[in-house]
Amino acid sequence: MSNESDPPGKRYRLRGLIAVTLAGIASWVLIIWVVVKLFS
Repeated sequence: MSNESDPPGKRYRLRGLIAVTLAGIASWVLIIWVVVKLFS
């Protein structure tokens, strides 16, 4: 069985990692946008 070499938890972990990365990028974009608004 090839299912044991690729457990279903790996897909959820990858999805969580992508979600955390997108959240981090979104927070940085928001911080930069606020700083630009304040200093412009």
